[in-house]
Parts: sequence; structure tokens; C-alpha cells
Amino acid sequence: MNLNLLLPEIIVFSFSLMVLFVSLFWNNRKPSLTLGLMSIAGLLLAIGAFVVIPRVGATAFGGMFVADGFSLFFRVLFLNLAAMIVLLAIDFMREFQRHLGEFYFLLLIVALGAMLMSSANDLIMIFLALELLSLPSYILVGFAKRDPRSNEAALKYFLLGVLASAMLLYGMSLIFGLTGSTGLVDIASKFEASGGSAGPALLVAIIMIIAGFGFKIAAVPFHFWSPDTYEGAPTSVTVLLATLSMIGGFVGLYRLFFIALPDYLDIWTKVIFILAFLSMTMGSLIAMSQDNLKRLLAYSGIAHGGYILIAFSVATFDSQWSVLVYFLAYIFMTVGAFAVAMVVERARGSSEISALGGLGYSNPFLGVTMTIFMMSLVGLPPFAGFIGKLYVFKSA
Repeated sequence: MNLNLLLPEIIVFSFSLMVLFVSLFWNNRKPSLTLGLMSIAGLLLAIGAFVVIPRVGATAFGGMFVADGFSLFFRVLFLNLAAMIVLLAIDFMREFQRHLGEFYFLLLIVALGAMLMSSANDLIMIFLALELLSLPSYILVGFAKRDPRSNEAALKYFLLGVLASAMLLYGMSLIFGLTGSTGLVDIASKFEASGGSAGPALLVAIIMIIAGFGFKIAAVPFHFWSPDTYEGAPTSVTVLLATLSMIGGFVGLYRLFFIALPDYLDIWTKVIFILAFLSMTMGSLIAMSQDNLKRLLAYSGIAHGGYILIAFSVATFDSQWSVLVYFLAYIFMTVGAFAVAMVVERARGSSEISALGGLGYSNPFLGVTMTIFMMSLVGLPPFAGFIGKLYVFKSA
């Protein structure tokens, strides 16, 4: 077993345990700062570990974990993204004097799940990685347990998340029943050998899997949890859901369909296109009627997920590259918008859009910065959002 391949994941897991134990046995004046910096140190060390591990072609756990160019890109991306989220959370989480160790522990575990997802080459690994990504998120959403909105958001997110996981697992079990294998490459070869005919069981499996992942990426009509969860969760957790968790779901969707089911591309791309159209349309229209900034960004994320699904539905080499560009642009503008929202929420005690009133006069830097991020989210040139959409439409 090539454990060197998992060195970054081992480092992240080790630091998550270290953060947890330090919080239990070492009392200090600034727990959020101390634990946050420890978490960032672990994430940066994991990034550095890529220098000494095999880059492409190596496998572990009997082929369930694979290192390829795709996984290398996203593993590094997820580590950097997690470090950004921790950096934003350090100041915001100071108001929570208790359970900070658990907070950073769970955040690192979410990052670990996303990293495993990017290298998953087996149905079992995909499901385990997705649950490792999801289960800590349910707890983090309800972290502000004295806030009724946080409790309601966590309960709704958990119940719908469990339902989505059950649908996903059922779809995977049908594929296993049809092929007798859980390896993505083996599944593809066995479907190819069968002549590529799609029976009712396979159609049900595809629909169930898309529905399961549709919840994870908040695609319409599986998006109902998203606005309430974004609004009720602590803002630092909302950033995690809008970026790390969402992109992790897209990565799992990509690996399963593009590697295991390329022979049925004509079927699943049509379903994904329908979700893309609904997500872009509904997300954009409903966003215009929102009064809460976090709900607005939730619907914005739904719309942007639709653009990403458009590239998925095209399923060409150029569209795959456009997705990578779009992810980078999406991370930049979403994390930036939430960062300003966190500053405004702490200063004015509200996450309503009205709280942004007069921001350009009271803090010109934040006002200009938020304007740039919002114009980027809308897709105006020459900002990152426009570039991402341009790449997607050129590939479509």
C-alpha cells in the first residue's frame, strides 16, 4: 500500500486531532487565534507535502485512491481554500468561547473529505468521502446552538442531507448490482463490454445519483435547504458550505459520471442540462427579491452552480478546463463577498442587505471591495466572474 500518496491527508488528519487535544488540555487567552493558526500551519504543511509524493499514476487501497492531474489540482485547491476559510473564521469565532477546538477539528475534517473525494476512484471511496464532507457540516451549521435559526438550519440540513445520501447510496447499489464492481474504471469497462445498452435499472441509478449529488451542490429542485441553512449558520460556516462543500460535490459528480459512465453520456448530460437551466433561471430570479445578504449569496451560489453544470452537460475537453477556471473565479468572488459580509455583520450586528447602506462613506475600502465582488458575481467585465462565464460559454 502506497501510504506516501496520502501524506497530505495524513497531515491534515493529524493536525485536526492535535487541534482537538490542544483545546482540551491547554487554556490560553486567545483560543480562536491559537487553534486557527495551528490549523493553517497544518494545511500549509500538507500543501508542502506534495513536493515529496508521487504526482500522477500512483494508486492506494487497491485502486480506490488515485493520483492524477485532476486530483492534484483539487487537493491543492481544497487545502488553500480551507486555509482561507480558517483565516476568516479566526476573528469571527472569537465570540464563541467554548468548543472552538471542535470547530476547527470539524473544519479540517471537511477539508479532508473534499481531498479524498478528488482522488476517489471507487464508489465506496466516493460515498465515504462525501459523508466525511457532509457529517461535520451538519454539526458546524448548528454550532451557534443558542440561536434558534442555527438549530432550525442544522435540523433541516441534516434531514434532507440524510435523504440525499440514501438516494445516492441506492443509485450506487444499483450500479454495483449491474456490474458486480465498485471500481469506476471496472464499471466503465463492464458497461462498454455489455454494448452500452441502458436498461430501466441503470436509468433509475443515474437519476438517483444525480438527485443525491444535486442536494450536495444545491441544484434546483434540490436546493430548498440552501437559503435557510446559509442564513442560520454562522457566517464562517456559510463560507465553507458555499465553497468547499459545494465544489467537493461537483468533484464527486465529475469523477463518477466521466470515469464510470462515459458510455451513457447522452443520457446523463441531458438530465444535468435540465438542472443547469433550472438552477441558472431560478437562482437568478429569486436572488433579486432577497433582503438578507446571506440568502442572496445562497441563491447566487445556486445560479453559479447552474453555469458549472452547463459545462458538465457539454462534456468536452474544453468544457472541463472551463470548469476549473470557473471554480477559481467562483472561489475568489464568493470568499471575498463573504469576508466583507462578516466584517459588516460584526460591526453593525446584521446580515441584512440594508446593513451595507453607507458603507462607501464609513469604510470606502470595504465599499469598493464589496462592489467589485458583487460585479464579479453578476458577471460584468472585466472581473473574474465574467471570465469564468466566458470560458463556459465558449466551451458550450
